[in-house]
Amino acid sequence: MDRNTLEGLHRAHVSRLAADTGQALRKHGYDALVVHSGAPQKRTQADDQYWPLRVTPEFQHWLPLMEPGCALVVEPGRKPRLLRLRETNFWEALALPETDHFWGSFDVVEASSAPAMRDLLPRARVANPPQLVAALDQLRVHKTPYEEECIAEANRRAAAGHEDLRRLFADGDRPELELHLAFLGATKQDDADTPYKNIVALGAHSATLHHVSYSKRAQPAQSLLVDAGACFAGYCSDVTRTWVKGGGGAGSAFAGLVAQVDAMQQRLCAQARTGLPYEALHDESHRQVGGILRETGLLKTSGEEGVAAGVTRAFYPHGPSCATRPSFRSDSASPSSRASTSSMRCSARFAKGPSRAPSTGGSSMPSRPSAASASKTTWSSAKTASATSPANPSPKAVALWTKRSPRSRGGRGVDFSKKKSPRAPRLRGDLFGQCTPAISFLMGRVSAASSTAEPMAKAATERKSPGRDPFGSK
Repeated sequence: MDRNTLEGLHRAHVSRLAADTGQALRKHGYDALVVHSGAPQKRTQADDQYWPLRVTPEFQHWLPLMEPGCALVVEPGRKPRLLRLRETNFWEALALPETDHFWGSFDVVEASSAPAMRDLLPRARVANPPQLVAALDQLRVHKTPYEEECIAEANRRAAAGHEDLRRLFADGDRPELELHLAFLGATKQDDADTPYKNIVALGAHSATLHHVSYSKRAQPAQSLLVDAGACFAGYCSDVTRTWVKGGGGAGSAFAGLVAQVDAMQQRLCAQARTGLPYEALHDESHRQVGGILRETGLLKTSGEEGVAAGVTRAFYPHGPSCATRPSFRSDSASPSSRASTSSMRCSARFAKGPSRAPSTGGSSMPSRPSAASASKTTWSSAKTASATSPANPSPKAVALWTKRSPRSRGGRGVDFSKKKSPRAPRLRGDLFGQCTPAISFLMGRVSAASSTAEPMAKAATERKSPGRDPFGSK
């Protein structure tokens, strides 16, 4: 990708983002925004190993810098400031950015320690202005030309990995682990760099939606499902493909089923249009799945009866798109407009705007979902006396970061404050069910976890709960 072109696209992206953010800040009565990049999390408390860093998606919306402890300060009418924590560390070295196209969009200020970083930040923050958070979330719905180009590059990279696995599968029998490693090699990624853990499933393993327990021995299989993507500049692709080889009744029947689902996907994409409710596309997809199941003989009743009885959900549990999470796939509707049912409906509409029409190849986010973000906490400043003019309104600032999932791993970093905030109760619970202390939550840290329905519901109710300020209160 041409660096000069990318640099120009990024400048325009930041300019638009700064203008929209400034408008949101003014509308809700704030003078500045501070976005934290995230901080580390240990693998276990019994050791000193840390997960690789996954920065917060709000930070990556502005720039692709994978460094802990950084902060972006946005003030209306001023060039955004990037504050970098540059502590001396002989244990580990920070990963260099893949490209340097983004530096010119910011005034970069380096801090040698956590106290020095804290002194550069706006003072006195309180928790959670929900209307501002919602407004900032909406800025990620429509993609700029820069974001579209990053998404396209992420899909191009993933396509190389999928093609390599298609060839390897056709040439012979290989263990799933070998295929997984081949995908990493073809896309030039480490396992921690991928948007999410690659799903590589041979034969019956493909019936498990998130099969990541790779077989290590080669065994004959007539089908291979690969759900894997790649990242570029913090944006990711999410691509799933199924291949079939061999003959016989079972192989031929499954190959026909795959072909029918591929054709259905293209029909649904052709139906997507501005203003179409997501539920309409979701319901139509279930009707078409019912017809396919009837035609293949898997369903003895009519397709309509299969949909009404919920049979299609057993074969098709996730709908045209998986339930979205802010840090992996971008928010596509305000939280208040979403509906959740047993068939995972979503009430987002295809909105008119600069975004491209939905593609069959991938989804995007600033970050990877990497892994996914479970919940968000925001900080705004308490009113303070103006040092320059008592007649001026008191300055207020808001800071953002996002709680991370187990795949959103942190690297070594630093706490900006060891003090407990008198205004901040402890906030526990995450999307994956592992309770964590408030300070770990707010610093974007992660924890080992299990996925159950109860903690997911709990996390949804706690999304706007207050938490502790990671930058330290004074």
